[in-house]
Amino acid sequence: MALGAFRNAPLILRIGHIRAFSAFAALITVAILSMGLTYFLVLWCLLRALSGYCLAGLYIVIESWILKESTVKTRGVFLALYMIAIYGASASGQFLLNIGSATSSLLFTIAAILAALSIVPLATTRAGNPVIEEPSALNVLDLFRLSPSGLVSCTCSGLMFGAISAFVPLYLRTILTDLSETAFVMFLVLMGGVLLQYPVG
Repeated sequence: MALGAFRNAPLILRIGHIRAFSAFAALITVAILSMGLTYFLVLWCLLRALSGYCLAGLYIVIESWILKESTVKTRGVFLALYMIAIYGASASGQFLLNIGSATSSLLFTIAAILAALSIVPLATTRAGNPVIEEPSALNVLDLFRLSPSGLVSCTCSGLMFGAISAFVPLYLRTILTDLSETAFVMFLVLMGGVLLQYPVG
């Protein structure tokens, strides 16, 4: 995801937001379906890297479109609603653990279907691509000079979110007997990230 965040912008500018979103979502769909076919570790690492790279591309498409089309007064509200949708989907997705096992291809199929369906709204919209100027190249040092508190807080929150989403479910599985309980606790944890999004926005 980190690599995609720094490398995907030129492609999006060259082919447009709608085509770029469709390409990234299609590649994520392929990666998810491929993970359902095999449990070979090296291939999984490559597929996870591909899906992370493309997921960063999806985020760039959506967030840059919101930033371009919103005004200074409405930007906070739109970004808050976007974050509520992201966290809400992640939290609701925890309940998919109740309908299939990790050794079944069912969960991979459902995830792939949802990824493919994400293309439909953009593919059928009448709206055109937002007109975005060529961005200036920024590296981490430039970002730190522009907003040290922003860079540090985003890095720390990203590390914490990664740790929470990766290790809390593992811990919950050791203290809870039912997988549905783990899904419910993770739902509450993720929805906690939504509570202040709209008031702050």
